[in-house]
Amino acid sequence: MKTPTLSVTLFFLAVNARAQQTPSVEDAFTILDANRDGEVSIQETQVDDAIAARFAEADADNSGFLDSDEFAATFAAQIESPTESQKSPVH
Repeated sequence: MKTPTLSVTLFFLAVNARAQQTPSVEDAFTILDANRDGEVSIQETQVDDAIAARFAEADADNSGFLDSDEFAATFAAQIESPTESQKSPVH
């Protein structure tokens, strides 16, 4: 079974957050942090090209890892306010 990409995961987190009116940045960070060490490595972001491409931008302290604050500062808007193409269709 193929693992869904992070974009798909972030989309569903954003839809869930919007429905609950609760931000889900922490949930997205937890999903990325595969080894549960409290940091996200470049290897852990390889599940999604868009996230991996912005890793250097997000890594403000150039540690080679993203902590939850760096992750939130870079990706919160994307998670909390999905683009039109990420919003679920209205039926």
